[in-house]
Amino acid sequence: MTLSPTDDTYAYDYDHNGELHGSEDKLIVKPQFTNGSGERRSFLKFDFSDYGGKTFKKAVLRLCLYGADTPYPSDPSFGYTENRTTELYLTTGNWTEDDLTWTNQPAEGAHAATFEVPPTVDNWIEIDLTDFLNENMDSLNGGLNLIVKNITNGKDQKSRYEFYSKESGDGSKGPQLILEGEDIEYASVTEQISVTTEAGVAPILPSVVDAVLTNG
Repeated sequence: MTLSPTDDTYAYDYDHNGELHGSEDKLIVKPQFTNGSGERRSFLKFDFSDYGGKTFKKAVLRLCLYGADTPYPSDPSFGYTENRTTELYLTTGNWTEDDLTWTNQPAEGAHAATFEVPPTVDNWIEIDLTDFLNENMDSLNGGLNLIVKNITNGKDQKSRYEFYSKESGDGSKGPQLILEGEDIEYASVTEQISVTTEAGVAPILPSVVDAVLTNG
């Protein structure tokens, strides 16, 4: 099962007038400058309420690199081709892409994952969230709301990078949550079959029984 986000956007701390970015075709991430400003954080919201209470055998967040500042990743001659260390946190509180700004952004919750973003545009990055989702399924209440941020790389060097959003022209490159092998319990059904035979003749049971399997 592949889920697209219901909402995705980013917040920029230079936006002092409540600018919104939910309709843009990219999600920007950038650490703050050493003076404490200039940071961008991206936000993702997925709804998997139909799968609440199940155990996932595989849960993977996929993000596709849209672009980035030079010299990373376009100019390796500058020596800044190292991966970008990126953090995922849960968000607390409610938000939508239509109203999230830097000033009203939700607070960070539990740390979900750390991953590296290599310097290759149009490359997919896969973040394994299987254990995290299974361990926190009850508290997530069928929704995964995430902050994507970088707090370690770049600083005053050119260090912005971008992922495709669900609004990008190529929608197939927007964020994805891949859920596989969820354990679904089915109700056990026992059907009694009666066969009438003559005395002394062994009953012949049907070789094929039609059955319909439904969840629950």
